[in-house]
Amino acid sequence: CSGRAMTMRVDAHQHFWNPARGDYFWMPRGDAVLDRVYRPADLAPILTRHGIDKTVLVQAAPTLAETEYMLGIADATPFVAGVVGWVDFENPADRRHLARLSAHPAFKGVRPMIQDIPDDDWMLRDDVQWGFRAVCDLGLTFDALGFPRHLANFLTILRRFPEMRVVIDHCMK
Repeated sequence: CSGRAMTMRVDAHQHFWNPARGDYFWMPRGDAVLDRVYRPADLAPILTRHGIDKTVLVQAAPTLAETEYMLGIADATPFVAGVVGWVDFENPADRRHLARLSAHPAFKGVRPMIQDIPDDDWMLRDDVQWGFRAVCDLGLTFDALGFPRHLANFLTILRRFPEMRVVIDHCMK
């Protein structure tokens, strides 16, 4: 060793999916780029070529099944360092799922698909606040997926939960 610190390069946001699972509601059917299976074997040579050591696998479907699918991939894929999944913030009973998922070493956080929710003020509703509190209590991250029109509400949430670690996805598009 030359005495220099080794630097790990991490792709902080990538997706795998299998459209046959049936829960990628946003995906246009028949799209030549999107409507196909993406697996670790598709990404591995690209990571090697660009010197990327690890990735964070992020959900692309608003289902618990998607989160379980990704954790299975993480278990079988050494380069997946973490998983950002999904739970239903509109269902407080899903706190038990969040607690269970948080026990998995690869599970790092959640990403409600706020960009797809018709009510721009959804995240401010009293009935979803438990989810933000649980993210904080369990030491998880919150991935903020929205549009510029959501910025003021995200700021409100960040002020309400200042201890919450947040990742801004896709630069708010």
